[in-house]
Formats: sequence, C-alpha cells, structure tokens
Amino acid sequence: MIYLNTEIKTHTPFLMTKSHSYPVNNDTQIDKLRDIIDYVYWLSVENIKHPGSSIYSGIIYRMKGLDVYKYIQKIGYKDKTNKKLHMDKYGSTWLNIPLNEMKKVGQIDKSIMKDSGINGQGVSMYGRSEQLEWYRSGAKRDKNKMNTKGNTGEMLMRDYFNKQERVLRVEKPEDIYSSIDMILTIKEKDKAA
Repeated sequence: MIYLNTEIKTHTPFLMTKSHSYPVNNDTQIDKLRDIIDYVYWLSVENIKHPGSSIYSGIIYRMKGLDVYKYIQKIGYKDKTNKKLHMDKYGSTWLNIPLNEMKKVGQIDKSIMKDSGINGQGVSMYGRSEQLEWYRSGAKRDKNKMNTKGNTGEMLMRDYFNKQERVLRVEKPEDIYSSIDMILTIKEKDKAA
C-alpha cells in the first residue's frame, strides 16, 4: 500500500487566465509542497456571481506537490510586481497556475456540486463534528465563506476518492491544523488517485 498526503483547494478558476491559484504567503507554506505534500488537488467550483464559471463546476485538477513547488520557484513569489501574483481582499498572496500545467483527473457531477451548496454564496448542507466526521446538517449561512467552501470541497473530494477503485482508504488527519488535508491509502501499483 502507498500513503499519499494531499492538499485540497476548492476554487473558482480565473476565467480570463484559465488558471487556479495557490497561496504563497510564507516559506513554510511553500516548503511543505517539497517536504510533505504528495499531490495538490483543485476542485473547480462555480461562482454564481461569475458568468461562465459553470462549465468548470466539479472538474478536478491535480499536480504533484513537488511540481507545484518547482513552479512557484520558477515563477517567483517574493516580487509583488509579478503579474502572476494577486492579493485577495484579506491580504493573502496567491500565485496563478495555468490549468494546462495541471492534469485534469476527474469530475464530480454538477448536480452534486449544486446540492452541496458550494456555489459561491457561503452556504453548505454539511457540517463537521468534533470527531472530524461529516454530517448532513441542512443549509446554513456561514460568514466565513472560504472556510465553509473549503470544508464542503473536502467533503466532496472525500466522497469522490471513496468511489475510486484504487483508493482503499481516505483519512483526515486528527490535527485540524495539519498542513495535510487528506491521507489517501492506495493500492501499491497505483501512483495517484
């Protein structure tokens, strides 16, 4: 068996640049791609405020953690005048990575995406218990939209991975502050999920 440490990003792609982004706020965050993370997955979500984003809804992209690290090093992240960098309204810095640098590895049905509430409005029909288990909770408004979107995206990816024949087990680290979002146990012959 092989154990893969993964990071999950739930993100509406940038339509004009056809890219997803990765946070580049500090060296520790970037070094984990080289040292800890085997794969980064981006779950593409529709944002109803951005016409044209629905065609990407549910598409899953993947890059090796080391490849994301090398891309960040090649493009650079400390020069804030770099056009591939952008700052969000919270002051975080993100590096745009073109979709053609990533591998499209799967699709979650658009109706499942819609039913999950992950449409850019910060609502979700899922909650998380103290035992790190997901449960259906009815749609709730959450002021921390990014956190809700990330949690719902992880739940959707967990369900996606559990349906893959080569994935034997999907685990969440016990430490909710871990830099690893999910640990996948896969069959020895397969290198990625």
